[in-house]
Amino acid sequence: MSVSTAYKYTCQFCNAAQDVLASLHTANIAALAASRGDHERAKAIIFENCI
Repeated sequence: MSVSTAYKYTCQFCNAAQDVLASLHTANIAALAASRGDHERAKAIIFENCI
């Protein structure tokens, strides 16, 4: 495996990991809103970030 191929795969992995962390962050914010009883806000948070 060449260095450029390894770098490319590393970048793809890091981008995927960032996407997962961003999704978890959004889910935690929505869960916090829902736990406070603000279900409409929780729904809005999820729909804002489902692009």
